[in-house]
Amino acid sequence: MFSEHKNSYLQLHCSGMNPRIINRSVDLARCQLTVDSGDFEPPWHRLVSEQPCIPVQNVDVLRRPLGFGRWAMPKLRRELHHPDEIIVIAALTTFIDLLKNPERGAEAITLRVPDRITDLLNHENPVIRERACMVLAVLAELADGKEAIVRHPKLLYYLALTLDDVENAVRIKAATVVEVVSDFWKAAEELVSFGYVPIILDCVSKDCEEIVVILLRALNNLMNTCDGMEEMFDYEAFDILMCISQSPSVPLKVAALKCLATLFNTAEGRDLAYRCDVLIYLNKLLHSEILELYQAALEAIMFATVKSAARIKALKVVHLSDRLVCLLHDYYNPPTQMHCLQCLVHLCEHPMLRKHVNENYYDEIATLYVGSDKELQILKDRLLSVINWQPEQDLKKIIRLKSAGPKLVPFLKTVAIYFVIYIPFGQPSITAATLKCLPIISLMIFVVLYTRTLEQRHKWFGRKILLGLAFSCIGDACLVWSHSRTFFELGMLAFGIGHTFYIQAFGFKPLNMKLGLALYLTSIGSVVYMMPGLNGMLVYAVPIYSVAITTMFWRAASRLNKREPFSWSKLFTVLGAFSFLMSDGILAFDRFKFPVPHSQALIMTTYYAAQLGIALSVVDPRDSSKIRKA
Repeated sequence: MFSEHKNSYLQLHCSGMNPRIINRSVDLARCQLTVDSGDFEPPWHRLVSEQPCIPVQNVDVLRRPLGFGRWAMPKLRRELHHPDEIIVIAALTTFIDLLKNPERGAEAITLRVPDRITDLLNHENPVIRERACMVLAVLAELADGKEAIVRHPKLLYYLALTLDDVENAVRIKAATVVEVVSDFWKAAEELVSFGYVPIILDCVSKDCEEIVVILLRALNNLMNTCDGMEEMFDYEAFDILMCISQSPSVPLKVAALKCLATLFNTAEGRDLAYRCDVLIYLNKLLHSEILELYQAALEAIMFATVKSAARIKALKVVHLSDRLVCLLHDYYNPPTQMHCLQCLVHLCEHPMLRKHVNENYYDEIATLYVGSDKELQILKDRLLSVINWQPEQDLKKIIRLKSAGPKLVPFLKTVAIYFVIYIPFGQPSITAATLKCLPIISLMIFVVLYTRTLEQRHKWFGRKILLGLAFSCIGDACLVWSHSRTFFELGMLAFGIGHTFYIQAFGFKPLNMKLGLALYLTSIGSVVYMMPGLNGMLVYAVPIYSVAITTMFWRAASRLNKREPFSWSKLFTVLGAFSFLMSDGILAFDRFKFPVPHSQALIMTTYYAAQLGIALSVVDPRDSSKIRKA
């Protein structure tokens, strides 16, 4: 037998001619020397399939649907309004094949094929209406095709009428067109403005299951526009969706739940969910064993529990948190894990639910395997931080921060006295040394007072900061006589020892090697620049001190990272360490390279700011103690 799929267009119009002769003639016209066993009389035994989805051997699959070259599209366009319905059907069927090629789709848009198809949507022949919808569905796969469809009001009007067609096959194809077109936000806005939301809501209330599922997916796309969401509330779509979600059909339930999840993503939708006690119904669906069903219910619960009042009602929902923890172990389904974690984050903000999860599932959540998925890890860490949150700790932190102000008054006063009296660097004396050291002594008293109020496991951090301040005070006194090389070198030694205590307090976890490498390279460049001005012991002392202060800044800056909770004490510590670098940098330039204008004011201002920032790290040392244990 001959192939009914080969040169079907010619065979249809030349029905009186032997199909094998047509096939051989086309091959000769194309200079195609391949031999098709079905074109001979009698035909040879066929060893390969002739179906379009399984191409024949030695036939270029890209050439088969592109017959007639550049004349195909204009010819088919003319035949769309041929008096013979069979020719119209054949032209539409050929369009369906041709438009799967994006180049042919663009050509069809240029030839305004959608305009020609508009009248066919209202044709009396249901086959023509169905094929016209199929052409539009294929064309709508292209972004330009979507725009070409929605900018034609008459086409949208007939398409809306087709959604209420008497034939199921036509309605299915029309619903598919609406779904594909609405997938593009700009086209979705045009559909909403044309009034498709009430049309779809009317259709889903009375149509068959297969069509309703398609229309609900289209409705979900329309809901992602601002006007579409407003119309959903205007036409009471919530009641319709809840009614559909109670259908025995699983695909209908899933499609309706996805629309409800989108609805609950708004404040008005969450209010509806709260007033109607939707959580109780969603909890029943969550306990289903059908993957698609409990996934859709989980997504709806995630948005419905954003409202604080809904978390209170969640206390009455039996086994909701237990089921969420159980679904967390669906390792092969990361979206389910993500939605479960987000739901638990919402629910655990309620004290009673947080206590229940903490007492029964903390270890299970802490050891949850999330692989290399960063988003899951972030949600897991967030959930653990919510479970571990204690209101008393935040209250204590606020009290500590408020009480820091009065204890810093002596430091602020002594700094003011220093700058009021302002003894220049070139006039060393006991008075100058005393005035210079008094602010640091005030900070030492501040650290001692705070360390006494800390827990025993946190006092280690305060002692290290205190020792660093003590050696910095010794360095300050030595540098008053900085004109003497011996005192200057002793001052550098004291500050270097102070930096080692700061480094021990800050710890080496997390490491942050990239930051350390960048800082050390910058430090090496600065030392090389200073080297011509150095001599004697300073040739060795300055590079060593540079390593010490750079390491101190590296460890202070590494404490401020995304993996750990933010705290103001960490930020002050980083700013303080940076100010220390600035202060010593100005001092080095002024001493070894060139005079810096107002050097004393700049050096001492940044220096006191640096020691203040580092001293404030004792206000909240919990993370540092964890670093030490790690």
